[in-house]
Amino acid sequence: MAALAGLVPPLLVSFAVVAGLRRATRHSPVDAAARPAPCPGTTPLPGLIGPTLVDEPAPARPQPPAAPRLELACRACGWALDRPGWVDDRPTAAICDCCACEAGIDDVTPERARAHRRRWVEHGAEWFDPGSRPEAWDLYAHLCELAPVGRGLTPG
Repeated sequence: MAALAGLVPPLLVSFAVVAGLRRATRHSPVDAAARPAPCPGTTPLPGLIGPTLVDEPAPARPQPPAAPRLELACRACGWALDRPGWVDDRPTAAICDCCACEAGIDDVTPERARAHRRRWVEHGAEWFDPGSRPEAWDLYAHLCELAPVGRGLTPG
C-alpha cells in the first residue's frame, strides 16, 4: 500500500497535464509541425492528433442522376414519335409512323436524315402507318413548319 501511495501524486499530475493539453488543442488551431510523431510499429488512428479528434470533412452527398435527354421528334420529318427516338445520344430503333425513319439507321447524321426526307417526299410522302395520319394533315404545311435537318432536329 505504501508503494501505491508513492504513485498517486505522479498519476494525478499526468492526468492534469493531459487535461490541460486537451483544453489547449480544442481551442487553438493544430499546427502540423506540432503534431507528435506516431510510435514506431503503430498505426495512428484516422482523425486523431494526440489526445483529440480532428474535424474531418463531411462525405459528399450523392447527386441524383440527371434526367435523360430524350428526342421525341423524328429527325427526318419532325413527326412526334410514340416513344423516344434517341435517349442521351443513343438510338432506340423507334420507327416514325409518318416517314418510316428508323432511329439509329436513317438519321445517324444530318446528311442521312436529309436524304431520307428527300426519298420519302420523292416517293409521294406515303405514311408508314396510315392509321395514325391525322385527317387534316397537309404535307406542304408540315414541311413548311419543319426546321432544316441539321438545325434543331439533331443532337447537340
